Parts: sequence; C-alpha cells; structure tokens
Amino acid sequence: MERLRTSLLPVLFMAMLLTPLVNSIFGIWTFDRKDENRAFAKMPTLNIEYLDPFPEEYEEYYRDNFSFRTPLLKLYHHYKFFFAKVSPDPTKTVIGKDGWYFMAGKEKQIIEGKLDFTPDQLEAYRKEWAYRLRLMDSLGVKACHWMIIPITQYVYPEKMEFNTVWSDRPRRIDVLHEYLNKHFPDLVIDPLPQLLAAKDSMKVYRMLDNHWNHRGALIASQVLIGKLREQFPQLQIPDPRDYEWRDTVLNNGHHRAVLGNDALCEAELHPFPLHERNVPAPLYGFPPVPEFPYPWEHELRFVVPLDTVLPRIVIIRDSFTGMMMPFLKDHFAESVFIFDSWHFHANPKIIARVRPDIVIYCTMEANMEGVIGNHSEP
Repeated sequence: MERLRTSLLPVLFMAMLLTPLVNSIFGIWTFDRKDENRAFAKMPTLNIEYLDPFPEEYEEYYRDNFSFRTPLLKLYHHYKFFFAKVSPDPTKTVIGKDGWYFMAGKEKQIIEGKLDFTPDQLEAYRKEWAYRLRLMDSLGVKACHWMIIPITQYVYPEKMEFNTVWSDRPRRIDVLHEYLNKHFPDLVIDPLPQLLAAKDSMKVYRMLDNHWNHRGALIASQVLIGKLREQFPQLQIPDPRDYEWRDTVLNNGHHRAVLGNDALCEAELHPFPLHERNVPAPLYGFPPVPEFPYPWEHELRFVVPLDTVLPRIVIIRDSFTGMMMPFLKDHFAESVFIFDSWHFHANPKIIARVRPDIVIYCTMEANMEGVIGNHSEP
C-alpha cells in the first residue's frame, strides 16, 4: 500500500500539471469569463527577427487564458468572501454595512482627500469652461451646464465601515463648484443635496454597483429640468406618477462580479412610461471614438414629433446618464445623447451639426478629470 501511494503521488502531480494543457488544446471544459468585463490578452505573434517582447507577451496571454482560470478565481473569491470575510479584491471593492459595497481605487482616494484639486487644476477647469462657453455662444447654444454625479460614498456614508478614512477637508466638488461659480454662475449642477434628501424614503443608488438606480436618475433629471426651466418655462419636470414602476431583480453589478457570489442580487423598481411621446429618430452618424468598447451607445437620438415649442438638447454623457434617458426624452423636441468613451470632449462638430438650444455635459465625479484639455476634437 505504501508503495502504491508513493507511485501514485507523482502520477497525480503530473496529471494536475498536464490537465490544463490538455484542456487548452482540446477544449473539453469551457468557462464563461464575461463577468471580468475587459478585453483579454491575445496570442502574441512570434517574430523571429525580434524575440525580446515575446516571453512577456506570452506570459500575459497565458495568465489571461489559463483554461481553469475562471473556476479557480471563483473558488478564491468564495474563500475570501465567505470564510475570510474580506473583499476578494480590495483594489476594486470595499465591503460596507447592511449589504452595501463600494468602489475602491479612485473613489476611495477621493473620499480620503488624495485627489483634491490643486490650484493649477482649478485654474485648468476655469480655462476649459471659458473656452467651452465661448464655443457654445458662437454656436447659438442658449444654455450650457455641467452636471457632476456624486459617488456612492457621499450619498451613503453611513453604510461605510467604521474604519473608513475620510478627509477632513471640504469635498473636492464643493471646492471646484465654488471656484467656478465666481466666474460662471450656475454652470455646475450637483444633485447631491436632493439625493440625500430622498434617500430616507427610497433607495437611490445600487448596492451591488457604483451606479445610481432609476429613482436616483429620476431625481437628477428633475434637478436638471428644474434648472433649465429658469430659461425654458415650457419644460415640464418629470413626475414619478407618469411611469409604471415594476419590481425587477438585478443579478449583475461591478461588486457582484468582484465578490464572485452568484447568489447576490438586489431589487429595483424599473420605470415604464404610461404616455410616451418620443420616438427613436435616424442617427446623424457621428463616428464613435476609436477603441470605444460600446460603439452602439455612442449616439442615441429621440424626437417628439411635430413639437416646435420644446427646446432641443445634446447631452455628452456616461453610463449614469443612460438611466436618465426615460425621464428626459419626452421633454425635448430633439434629444441627442453622445457617449464619447469617457472623454467628455467639447464636441464642437456634433453641436454645430445638431444646433441644439441646450448642451449638458454629464460626468460622474470619479471621471471628471477627462474634461480638462479636451476641447480639441477627438
């Protein structure tokens, strides 16, 4: 028996080493990798005349395409989350209280004060918006605003763990808002106060993702249109009673993917308009930014037929604004939504072609640095 065990161990060891190789060749078992939400390294080309980069490129390829990578990662995530009671990847997800999860990385640095704006950055924003507002004026735009969407940590700080590090300095958006307001009154729209006022009666952000939910998006839409009504009194503020709110269960989200727990889900109310007036319209055909992973999202266009009273709007957006669309499309004669791969360019060619009355740049707080210096065409 001892001899059998001694002989069996090297056989089992060799089988463990060879099984991934055999599976890579024959594809006996396949695993879905969609939850990682990124492009995986491709097999590098072997150039006999220049071999230096090949070992490193092949190592990256093998790390990404190791055939049992997905189940092993899932096993590791389960161990960290269920047994060690910590985030499987603290560089991506921070575990909060009561089933809430928060982004790490840049958003964590923001609340810690590590990304506060320097005087040079504040001045760079001033110069950029001086350029953009001159541009809007030259193109006949009557109203231009910058909506900055707050990160989850500022909306639900009480759901963060007690040992969370918070900066004792003012929120960087408040500093920027005050600085820009001296030069461009009413440029910045910050829906944080309205979101904080509403969160006691309803959930306004998602627990398993860093996005707001449709209720939060409705509040932001109401804030935006309320601001625009100062100049366009004919606009109607979206009313939640204009929608049928149906219960849905979300089985996705950034944090769910990081935690690797398929049982995690959350309830959300999804809006369905009761009397929708807008219709999808033919696109202008603006080319998406090269390498943008969602080119079908680059340009979306809607019109309210035969309505010549309502203003026309262009919104340079990110994914947060996608959830505002159901509440905005009915309130403008023409709505053009441009997702320019988080660059938030001034996009003068688009604006000159559409000739809107209103231009809104809608930026999540962690991505707003993209605005600086992006006045040239992409």
